Amino acid sequence: MSRSVMDLKEVCLELCAGGVLIKAMELVKLPNYQSLDPVEFLYECLESEAARRQTRKVATRIKKSACFYPDACLYAPDCNLNRGLIERLTGCDWIRNGEHCVITGATGSGKTWLASALMNAAIRAGFRAKYYRVNDHLLEYAESASNTTLRASKKKQLNRHHLLMIDEFGLGGLTANQRADLLEIINEIARRRQKRDSYKRVSGRCMGELYQGRVV
Repeated sequence: MSRSVMDLKEVCLELCAGGVLIKAMELVKLPNYQSLDPVEFLYECLESEAARRQTRKVATRIKKSACFYPDACLYAPDCNLNRGLIERLTGCDWIRNGEHCVITGATGSGKTWLASALMNAAIRAGFRAKYYRVNDHLLEYAESASNTTLRASKKKQLNRHHLLMIDEFGLGGLTANQRADLLEIINEIARRRQKRDSYKRVSGRCMGELYQGRVV
């Protein structure tokens, strides 16, 4: 029984594989369509679907990260940045090695934009990331102080991400309780890193933090 590319439509819709259908429709318009190897035709369609799914996955992770500038990109043509440094940072080895990246500068100098671009690059490289304003994060953490289960849940949320972006770090003063909570969060991160170093051959976990804000 002879079939056309349009016969793929219902199957692709059922499988949520729109990339296969789109690529197949592109290929049949080629002058040499009839001479295409069936395996090559299938490979092109599946590769298109894989790329479509990866794009959606990255977009979803960027949205969940609450990144302040979800479209920030380190390779924008108007960026006047040290290309060598940018190449090293976008390689994400600093995240794999559990290192920190601290960005400082005057108000309006683009700290949040730069940090957001680094977050986006990390997400595209397969890492999970999360954006926090330091005061909001500490407020959420403080609200869990009287509930052991909730506090454990907050710590679990920290463990879920490879990269934390802490924005407005150093803006304004912190109360004694906030300083204590911040120290506890840092200790939790340090404890997790030590555990990661002890078991990295088994788990392969990695963690980095991106601190961004004014230094007072």
